[in-house]
Amino acid sequence: MSDAKEKRRLEAWLQHGVESAPTAMLMVDEAGMIVAVNAETERLFGYSRDELVNQPIEILMPLQYREGHPRLRKGYLERPKVHMMARGRDLHAQHKDGSQFPAEISLNPVQTEAGIFVLGSVTDLTERKAHEAYIKAALDEKEVLLREVYHRVKNNLQVIQSLLSLRSRNLPDGLARNVMLESVQRVRAMALVHEKLYQSDNLERIFFPDYVDGLFRQLMDAYGRRAPQGMVKLTQDIVGVNIGIDRAVPLGLLLTELISNCLKHGFADGGSGDVRVLLAKTEAGLRLSVADNGVGLAQGQNPLEGKTLGLTLVQSLAQQLNGKLSWQVGLNGRGLDVILDMPPL
Repeated sequence: MSDAKEKRRLEAWLQHGVESAPTAMLMVDEAGMIVAVNAETERLFGYSRDELVNQPIEILMPLQYREGHPRLRKGYLERPKVHMMARGRDLHAQHKDGSQFPAEISLNPVQTEAGIFVLGSVTDLTERKAHEAYIKAALDEKEVLLREVYHRVKNNLQVIQSLLSLRSRNLPDGLARNVMLESVQRVRAMALVHEKLYQSDNLERIFFPDYVDGLFRQLMDAYGRRAPQGMVKLTQDIVGVNIGIDRAVPLGLLLTELISNCLKHGFADGGSGDVRVLLAKTEAGLRLSVADNGVGLAQGQNPLEGKTLGLTLVQSLAQQLNGKLSWQVGLNGRGLDVILDMPPL
């Protein structure tokens, strides 16, 4: 087959491909006149081919855009390139009957012996926009429902907290009252998770440093450790991670137990001191550490071998987080530092 015949065959194949393309395609000359259109252009805009050829391209634009378009077209021809028009803002085209529709428009310069032509493609975005609007409405509805769920769960947990608090007032000082008050703090820790989720822009995750700060303030109030009763200061060294509700609740409960232990036992004499919460990345995942510079442990005592409800809960929560507990001496060679090594959140 000769080169000339092969060239004609390819041109015919290309012309057929453009003609049958599912996207409206039209060729425009340097003067802005339409020189060719395909069948989809006729169907989309409602004009016949004869009505479009030799007409200015502005015939397909809404009236409000026609006056300024020749200037934009001239600027494009000075630096012609493949271009997706108006990224970041909506474009509209106009049917023959005057109705407008959202459109995606791309331009492709074609250099010929007769000069530069621009091959444009126009896609009707009406169905896509409608689908996007439907999805957005569904997501907005989901967000409203999720916020309502978090709000209701928080309120229900606060009711439980109030009932436990009222019941504890009728108990004498001692083991039973302490157990009741500890239960109140556990419920408050769970309620705080849902409160932070309700307030968060991301309804599936909370910002962990904010949560720790709020949790510590709650526990300080509960144990009366704000000045002048005896100041205990919190120091945070936490990587800025967001955690989902499936991890936030067990982490919150675990922190409640460990920080409560610092306040109850590390500073049982009412003195001042420091509590540090550390969350750092490691090669294996993350390390959570709760340390204080309180009175520390009696010689030979292992804080992870007790049989108390709090320690049992800590061990269970650590397993739930797939973590491993260990301990060492706390801050400045005093107190206690309980460590949890776990996979990434």
